[in-house]
Amino acid sequence: MQIKDYLDGKGLNLLDENSNDQSNITLDQFGAYGGAHIGNNSIQQSEFWFTDFTINGNCSTLDSLDFSYSNYFIIDKIDTINFIIEGEFEFKVYNNCGDTATITDGHFKTKFIY
Repeated sequence: MQIKDYLDGKGLNLLDENSNDQSNITLDQFGAYGGAHIGNNSIQQSEFWFTDFTINGNCSTLDSLDFSYSNYFIIDKIDTINFIIEGEFEFKVYNNCGDTATITDGHFKTKFIY
């Protein structure tokens, strides 16, 4: 099986929670939008979001992508023997309450289930 076969047309969901500052980052690369691929991936409106649990009410999730920012999501490597995926990302999001969050120099290296 080629590395390409693992991802082409399939979705990818990554979630990281930080209990120290009560926040999380989510990337949900939908299969319906073409899925995830090795290299640079296109980013749709609802695929990145940041949640700040210190914000009360319905403003805690910042899920509107700021397309004036240079958002990116890149899958650098997939180890199909040890099931490890590695990549990088950066994005800026906002909510309807006027809050913004900019995530810079994001990197992931994690086990995956296929």
